[in-house]
Amino acid sequence: MKSSIFIPYLLRNGSILQRNQENHFWGYTGSEQEVKLSYEEIILKTKSDEKGYFDIILPEHEVSESIDFKISTVDAEIVIKDICFGDVFLLGGQSQYATMDGTS
Repeated sequence: MKSSIFIPYLLRNGSILQRNQENHFWGYTGSEQEVKLSYEEIILKTKSDEKGYFDIILPEHEVSESIDFKISTVDAEIVIKDICFGDVFLLGGQSQYATMDGTS
């Protein structure tokens, strides 16, 4: 039976992860499968739980551009392209964020 790997949209091509701190990289695959994530010279492994959920903690990383991540199991593989490490900001609030001069 062919398995698949699901990664949330938040972590797909072109994503930015916070620099200089650990980051979680999660998704779903077949039940109790070994999951391997590799990028640059780093190889990380974990095992999915009985529902197929996995969570890999990425080590701290300096600012970088355009890294490709390869996620694989025994029967599936995906490549996520153009991952960057940098500063991530979360903005929330009023509608003024929609315009440059603060008018609505």
